[in-house]
Amino acid sequence: MENKEGLKLILEEALKMEEKAEDNCELILHEARINGFHNAIEHIENDEKRHQEMVKKLLSFL
Repeated sequence: MENKEGLKLILEEALKMEEKAEDNCELILHEARINGFHNAIEHIENDEKRHQEMVKKLLSFL
């Protein structure tokens, strides 16, 4: 049971990091739109959202 709780804590922390990365992408994306680099950043934001979904699925297995 100790390993399960440890894994859960790690995944919850990973989810927080992915959410923070998504927020950072929003800020960068805003600046990129102004400077014409929108497409280069948008895929990174989508990756962060996908990572969050993967972590949520892993948490659901616990």
